[in-house]
Order: sequence, then structure tokens, then C-alpha cells
Amino acid sequence: MRPNSSLRAWRLLTIITAYFPSSLTLKPYILQYLGDNADDWQRPYHGTARICQTNMIQTFKYGGRKVLLNALEVQQITDGSQLRRQAFFISREHSVNQTLRPIAVVEEMIQELCSLLNVRSLHEQQEFSLCYTVGKGGSFETCIFEWSLILEKRLNYCKNDSYLMDIITECEHKKLPFQFHLKRTVWVHPLRYDNAAYIDSMFDQLIDDYLRGSLISTNSLGQLTAATTEEIIKLAAYLFLLLPNDNAKRLTARKIRVYGVTQDTSSNCTQKCHRTQASTPGRDGDAYQSTTENVRWSNVFPKLRELLSTWPLFGVLHYRLKSVVENGNQLPEVILTINKSGIQLLQPKSREVFKQRNYDQVLMTIESVESIRKTAYRIVRLVINTPEGEEALDIKTDEADEISHLIGQYMFVTGGVEDRDRGSSTEL
Repeated sequence: MRPNSSLRAWRLLTIITAYFPSSLTLKPYILQYLGDNADDWQRPYHGTARICQTNMIQTFKYGGRKVLLNALEVQQITDGSQLRRQAFFISREHSVNQTLRPIAVVEEMIQELCSLLNVRSLHEQQEFSLCYTVGKGGSFETCIFEWSLILEKRLNYCKNDSYLMDIITECEHKKLPFQFHLKRTVWVHPLRYDNAAYIDSMFDQLIDDYLRGSLISTNSLGQLTAATTEEIIKLAAYLFLLLPNDNAKRLTARKIRVYGVTQDTSSNCTQKCHRTQASTPGRDGDAYQSTTENVRWSNVFPKLRELLSTWPLFGVLHYRLKSVVENGNQLPEVILTINKSGIQLLQPKSREVFKQRNYDQVLMTIESVESIRKTAYRIVRLVINTPEGEEALDIKTDEADEISHLIGQYMFVTGGVEDRDRGSSTEL
């Protein structure tokens, strides 16, 4: 027998235990054997035995990895390297390199990243999700002036029980550049100001939502009110204060109007360019001067956060749907909103509430794919408990993954679902 045969066998076992659980009959014997070898420091390969034991316990808990290892990962494990460094963005400009084990799951990484933001409460950590984008990112200045480019990059939400190395390996198989992002997707706990990294993370996310227009509300005529217009002008001025001095000096009243007042409100919801009731270049320029006067750069961040968090659409997500079917009956065109209060279907123009359901009424969410004339449509089915009986809503949308993830997460965080794992609540 070759001198390193036993070592290679143990390292092969680390791969097997990361992918395949044993039968329930064999489980106690395998764990006992691995534990005996791992606990005895005098035995050879006790460190590798500990890895096998940890892998097996994780596999029984999460089901084992699904994506086959690539050649590089196999070589690294064969050479005795079990760890990998991976960057995770907690804000637009700030990433942290975390150590990954082959069996690390999304839920564990969310907890680690939240700790860096001083989010210690497990209940508050459940408001965060790990996402990844495919493609290269841009700078803060690029996103300020060419904010529409952000919309082209779709966020892929990771299930809590997914293995991180499965996601990484799949992207590497397809030769796709990718980035991981920590994102707050549920807004129940209030914003805090006790950690610089947390402040930066929340600021970047709020600005993204603002630039998409998802925080801007209008009246019944689709117009901005005078108060909202004034606040948008203030926000535009504050954002320009964050840019380099050369860009801020070139600020004009017309730029304020174009940048602050005529932003596109959520591409999922309304058409481009709001109309304003009373807005002129001179008035906008005066508002900019009064807003920025005696404002220090360091005070811009708190002012932006405080202003945005008071808007009625703060924490509300909007989705334009292809169709909604209720118990087999086609509903008129509606917009779906998701927030901490529940699920609402709104009339597109008047924004009147057509139907509203609380999370404690939702029994389950089921995601499926429907093919019609060789075209695949993704559908989210909501089974809802009402006084009249069970109600089934079939929602056809391009954002099925995101909608089912967010509804399942809100159900978990708000207590609408008991003894249900958030990661598995949106599985097929």
C-alpha cells in the first residue's frame, strides 16, 4: 500500500460526507466511528476525521451538496485544502473576504455578515437575505448618473439552506462573473445608527430604491404633490453633495429637475417621468441653495436616511404582474405590493386596494413553471385562508423567485408561519 493511501481515502471521505447522507440505520454507527477518530489526538488523520464528522452532520441537516465539484476544488481537497476565500459586498463600495468551508450554507453566512454590521439579534438577522448578481459592478458615481444600469442586473436570491459552494461552482462552470451581496429584504425592525458599516449598507440600499423610484408616491392623478416635490429636490441636492467637488460645482437647476423630479418610478409599476404640480427651474435652484446651505458633508447621510424612512412607501415593494387568477377566475390588471403589513393587490391607476391579505392568512406559497406554446411562464400560487374558505391566487410574473422568497421571509419574520424553515418555505 502506498504511504499516502490512507490519507487520500480520508480526504475522499470528506467529499462523500459533504454530498451523501447515510441511511438512518447506519447514521449512529458512522457518527460514532468518525467521533472516535476525531476525538483521539493520537490517531492519525484525526483532523480529517473531524472534517468528515462535521460534513456528515451538516449533510443530515441540509441534505448535502447538489452541484458536482469542479476540477480545481477536487485538486484542492486532494492536496488538503478545505477552505476558500470569497468576497461578500455589505455595501456598494465595501466588501469583506470570508472563509468558506465546502459545506457552508447561506444561513450561516448571513449570520456572519450581520455580525459585522452589529446585528446580533437572530430575529433581526432574519430580515436579511444573501443575493448574487452576474456581471461586473460599477462605481458609486456611475450609479448616480447612470442609475438605470442598476436595473439591468437582476438579483438572484439564495435560499437559506443552499450551499454557497454549489452556487459558486455553478457560476464557475458557466464561466460567469458573479458577486455576492447582503441585502435587507424585510423591514420590520427600525433603522439603527450604532455601526458605520450598517449605516453605509442601509444608505446604499435606500438610495438604490429611491433611484428606482419605488419609494415615490403620487396622488390619484399620478402627480407628485408639492410636499413630495420639495423633498425630492432636497434628496437630489443631498446626493450631489456626495459627489466629487467638480461634479457638485457643475450642478444647475435643470440638472436638479432632471435628476430629482423626473425620476422613473419603479419600472415594475408606472410609466417614466412623473408630472409635478408646481416646479420651475428657478424654484428648484432656490430649493437647492436653501437645502445645501450650512450642511456638512458628514451630515448628508443621516439627513437622507431620516427623510426616506418617513415616506409612506418606505419598505414597500411593487411588482407589475402578467396576470392573476383567483380560484380559476381571471382578475383585472393589478399591482402587487409586499410589506410588513401584508400582501395587497392595487388598481394600477388609482392605487386603490383591490384585495388585501395578512401573512397569518397565507397557508403556503408554491412556485411552478407553466409552458404555453413553447413559452415558459413562472407562477407563484398563494393558498390563503379566508372566512369563506381557502382561496388560491395564481400569480404569473417574471419575478416569481423574488416574490415567493419575500412572502416566505415575511411570513417567517412576522410570525405568520410557525415551525417552518424560511429556506424551504419557497421550494417547489
